Amino acid sequence: MEYLELYEKVKQLAKDRGLDKVDPHTQYIKMTKKQGNLANELLNFEMNAKPHIQDSLGSYQVELIVYCLIRGIDLIERIEQQNKLFNRYFNTNVYLLEMGNVNYYADPFSLVVYNSSQIISTYDNKDSAKEYWAIGDTLRSLNCVATEHHTSLEKTLEIAYNKLKEV
Repeated sequence: MEYLELYEKVKQLAKDRGLDKVDPHTQYIKMTKKQGNLANELLNFEMNAKPHIQDSLGSYQVELIVYCLIRGIDLIERIEQQNKLFNRYFNTNVYLLEMGNVNYYADPFSLVVYNSSQIISTYDNKDSAKEYWAIGDTLRSLNCVATEHHTSLEKTLEIAYNKLKEV
């Protein structure tokens, strides 16, 4: 299935189960639990651990999608809007990085942790614009983790969706 189709199916399943009525803080706690599971799988990475990493990445995405559903945020729209801005400035940023003007590097999982922590912080501060950016950045960081482990967000979300619908 394509990502957009999986995204819609996860949203519908969450609505059918009443998960869209959960408090955002409670949902964020579920997200951080999945983040901890992903951290554990990444720290204990072995060559045969790819299925566990895929499962963790997919589960994390499900919780992020449910959070967005609760908050009334269209995750796909956020990503598309951010991509337009990133594509506009990408060449400039790459140039600055190559010239040594950007002294920042973090592994992809550290970016997941940082970006996801911004989600609840900006929610609590009632800064919806920054919350939207943090959500998009979190998914983008998850994509970097997936790429680093030779998988995709689409594949991992499909795995999680198939397990979710069996429950």
